[in-house]
Parts: sequence; structure tokens; C-alpha cells
Amino acid sequence: MNVLEKAGYRTFSRPVQTPSGELTKVFVGPEIEQEKLKMALPHLNEITKLKGRLTPFTIK
Repeated sequence: MNVLEKAGYRTFSRPVQTPSGELTKVFVGPEIEQEKLKMALPHLNEITKLKGRLTPFTIK
């Protein structure tokens, strides 16, 4: 998350349970305009070396 924050993105995380065990899901946002996130996705993938994807966020 530090890499994302240093690049100017607002981030937060949430633990998620998977068949492999507990992982941490990192979110970037919030952002109301989906198009802005679509445009940012290549940069996010580049700086994290991960394959990110857009998903709607729901408050639990």
C-alpha cells in the first residue's frame, strides 16, 4: 500500500478468506467515475507488479 500511497493513490485494505487462507485485498479509491479508474489501472498494475481489476465496492 505504501507504493500506491507514494504514487498519490488513496488506499485501504480488508482481510478476505480464500481457500488458500486469509489474504489482504487492497482497494484504491473511492472514485465515483469508473472511467478514471479504468485509465489508472495500467499505472496501478505497473507500480504494483500485480494484475488489478475494477470491482464495485459495497459497504458492509
